[in-house]
Amino acid sequence: MYKIRIGVEGMMCIRCEGHVIKALNEAFTPKRVSASHESHECTMTVKELPDEQKVREVISALGYIVTSFEAKKKKLPF
Repeated sequence: MYKIRIGVEGMMCIRCEGHVIKALNEAFTPKRVSASHESHECTMTVKELPDEQKVREVISALGYIVTSFEAKKKKLPF
């Protein structure tokens, strides 16, 4: 499992968060995804590490700007 933290500029409200969440869910089928216009970021937990360029393209296609991309491998609890 990987936890991805993505910096996103341009989200102004809860609807913007919803657009980003929907697009990431459709493109990557993550275990979990969340977005916050207040902190200008979204997080995504996935089984397989996605291609950073594809993540950037999915978000950029919505009109938002990706400012950072950080992926960390999560330790499993067993």
